[in-house]
Amino acid sequence: MTAGAAQRRDPGRVETPGPADRAALMQILSSPWVAQSCYALAKIGIPDLMAEGPRTAADLAVESGVNPRALERMLRALASIGLLRETSLGAFGLTPLTRLLTTATVRSGRPATIMFGEEVFRSFAEIVYTLRTGRPAFEKVYGQPFYDYLGDHPEAAQTFATAMGGAAVPHALAACDLSGLGTLVDVGGGNGGLLAKVLAANPQARGVLVDLPEAVRQARDRLGRAGLTGRVGFAEGSFFDQVPAGGDVYVRTARGVAGRTARGVAGRTARGVARRTARGVARPTARRDPGRAVRGLRRRASSWIC
Repeated sequence: MTAGAAQRRDPGRVETPGPADRAALMQILSSPWVAQSCYALAKIGIPDLMAEGPRTAADLAVESGVNPRALERMLRALASIGLLRETSLGAFGLTPLTRLLTTATVRSGRPATIMFGEEVFRSFAEIVYTLRTGRPAFEKVYGQPFYDYLGDHPEAAQTFATAMGGAAVPHALAACDLSGLGTLVDVGGGNGGLLAKVLAANPQARGVLVDLPEAVRQARDRLGRAGLTGRVGFAEGSFFDQVPAGGDVYVRTARGVAGRTARGVAGRTARGVARRTARGVARPTARRDPGRAVRGLRRRASSWIC
C-alpha cells in the first residue's frame, strides 16, 4: 500500500516527510528559476539564433550582446534538465520544447513566455498582498488594472494579443457542428487566430472580434491577409464595458492572465450563448442582458491576482 493510499484510509495519520518529499519541495521552489531562464533567453532572442543548429555560448554572446560566461552557465543549467542539448564540442542546441521559444515556430510560445516572465512574474511576487486583502496584486505592482495597463503600454498589449492569438480552437467549439452558424462573436479574440480558423472552415459564417486596440490592429492585419475582412466586424474596447449583441455563438478566447476573470463571458456576457446539445450542435440559448453580465464580470475582477 502506498503512503497516499494509507493516508486516505486513515485521514488522521500524520506522515513524516522523507528525503523524497524534501527533494520534491525544493524542485517546486526552484521552478521559477527555470521559467525565468527561459524568459531571459526568449526575450534576448537566443533560441532564434540557435534555430539552424547548435551554437557555442561564445558565438551566441557576441551576436546577442550578453555576457558569455553568464550565458554559458545558463545554457549548461538548462541542458542539465533536458531543455537544451549540449554537444561534445561544447555547443548547445534546441530541443522540441525550447524550439517553441523561437519566433518562427507555428504557435510560438515566445510571446507567452515574455508575458509570464514580466508582468505575471512580478505580480505573483506580491501574492501575499492578494491573500491578505483580496485585491489584485497586479494593481499593487503596476498601479492600475491589467487591461488599463495594456491600454497605456502598447508593447505589452502587443505581446499579450500575440500570445492569446496563438490559442487552438477550444475542444468544446471544435466538437460542435457549426454548419448553420450565422455570426460568431469572439470575446477577447486577440489577433484573430481562432476566428480565422472558424470562418475558414465555415464559409457561410460571419464574425465579430472584441478586444483592445492593439489586438484589433493585429486582427485586422491577420484577417485581411486571410481574405476574411469582408466577413468580420470589429468592436474595439474592453469586454468589461460592452459586448456586442446579436451574435448566434459567443466564444471567450481571453485566457492566461485574465482567464479566470473572463471565463464566464461565453455563458453570461451576451445575448446568444453557445451550448452543446445532445447532438453536439451549437445553438443559441435564451438571450440575456449583456449589462448584467458585465456587472458580474466587474465583481469577479476583484479576485484577480493579475
